[in-house]
Amino acid sequence: MRITEIAAVRPSWGSPRIHELLRREGYLVNHKRTERLFRMVGLNLRRNRPRRRKAVVTRGPSVAATRKDERWSMRFCYS
Repeated sequence: MRITEIAAVRPSWGSPRIHELLRREGYLVNHKRTERLFRMVGLNLRRNRPRRRKAVVTRGPSVAATRKDERWSMRFCYS
């Protein structure tokens, strides 16, 4: 019951943080039991997928070289 009360106040907390708070309050509970009860109540937090960062500056077309040694390129060929 205390797990659901804590989760209602702090919805972003997962089972490890709730377990630590229960230990501080004086409950002697195994972390595996806390995890099991957390899942039984249906309080699983979904994991956020890391989003790919978008480029700040849009790239334009590359300018062709007009003279020798104006632009250097590196190519790696494996044969």
